[in-house]
Amino acid sequence: MKLPSWLLRTIKKTAREGFAAAMALAILLTPRVAAAQKKTSPQKTPGSNQVQAAQAVTATVEEKSELPKERAGGQQEGIKVHGDWTIVIRNQDGTVASRHEFKNALANFAILPQILAHGGGVGQWEVDVDGNFPARPCATGPLSSGISIPIACSLFETTGSPTFGSLTVTASATNLTVRGSVQAANAAQLGTVFTKFNLCLPPQTPSATCTNGGGTVGFTGKDISSLNIQVAPNQTIDVTVVISFS
Repeated sequence: MKLPSWLLRTIKKTAREGFAAAMALAILLTPRVAAAQKKTSPQKTPGSNQVQAAQAVTATVEEKSELPKERAGGQQEGIKVHGDWTIVIRNQDGTVASRHEFKNALANFAILPQILAHGGGVGQWEVDVDGNFPARPCATGPLSSGISIPIACSLFETTGSPTFGSLTVTASATNLTVRGSVQAANAAQLGTVFTKFNLCLPPQTPSATCTNGGGTVGFTGKDISSLNIQVAPNQTIDVTVVISFS
């Protein structure tokens, strides 16, 4: 059956318009579909190996960051020797002319290992108080010429020569206290102070009266010239030294 020409023209026109509409719709919807797919697609995550590697790196960095703190703390540790001095200058009537407090330093680092290794023990204690030469606070007795020589004031735990005063030595659980007094013979500015002790050699038992001695060794000392401690003849110099460890 042959269709009329006007019907054929209508069908062709309708087909062309439908195809154009479909193409336009497809063009309009393509960006929206792509955006929707992007939103709904799962995010890419690292695999288990990548996560473990990242955790390992983090742990290593944290561990290394802690090491300097531990080492810094270790460097600050140690045994320290403290010497706290008090010097009181008294007038003849007992009144206080001046009072001075200061710290000194360990003067002989080698003696501690020697004592700990049984190379000797602590014997008689001594404290020396000296002036700035030529002015020195104490003096020898008159020589045959009748002249006294200015020297340092030396205080001993027991009788020493020359001696100008005695010391008392007491110990507690935390410190050692050495205390004594001496009368000045000359006007002087005090310049140096020392604590010393006689080294008792083995096998003699350490004591203040040991005779098998290894000589007098310095323990602590300080230059106190900057403190301007002045002493006049016949004034008394009271010395207290507290030695502690931390």
